[in-house]
Amino acid sequence: MSFSPLPTAFLTDLAAVGGRPVVELGCGDGRFTAELRRCGAAVLGMDLRRRHAGAASGSGPAIVADACRPPLRSGGTGLMVAANLVRHIAPRARRDALRVWSDCLASGGALWIFEDEPGAEPPAVRNYRDLQDWLARLVPGRGGLLPSEAFRAMLDGGPETAGWRFGRQGNDYRISEPQRALAMLEGDGRGDADSAAARLADRIRAEGLAYGDYWWARYAPGKAAA
Repeated sequence: MSFSPLPTAFLTDLAAVGGRPVVELGCGDGRFTAELRRCGAAVLGMDLRRRHAGAASGSGPAIVADACRPPLRSGGTGLMVAANLVRHIAPRARRDALRVWSDCLASGGALWIFEDEPGAEPPAVRNYRDLQDWLARLVPGRGGLLPSEAFRAMLDGGPETAGWRFGRQGNDYRISEPQRALAMLEGDGRGDADSAAARLADRIRAEGLAYGDYWWARYAPGKAAA
């Protein structure tokens, strides 16, 4: 998936990087990679799964590697991005990943995190929230939605607390493949019209799917939180 519109501060950071690579951690299916490239960024995608890294690379480079332990030089990266990645990292490993990522940042560099946070209304947004909860229960290793408050609570009292900025905004990016979600739900229902998956599929057909809000966090070493 992707995020639209992107925060103004993020676009400013993209412009400041110039032609240097933006490292996208856990690039997944490449949709956010494509959005970054539309903004003029040179993207270095990274994903543990070879097929995802390859799909996201497009005409640019990609690395098959664990995004929690990126093979990057300490202090050598100007801009790093993790979009809907932190929620899939085990809770006890999240702070370790943040420390590793911050160590990779160059002086004046920044780490950006984007995460979905859909609410209960309108119905299309609630359906997306419930779909993500269902996928987290179904798919091994897939994490559930990560509220911004939970992320902030993880940082409280730690050495990384300073230097973070936070924001929230609506995501207008269009869900282009609702049929894929419906096919998964119907397959899980196994023909049982009373199953939770079948009921969610019926709601999606009637009410649609929409991303709702997302939150963002920006970390810049040595900066005071705002």
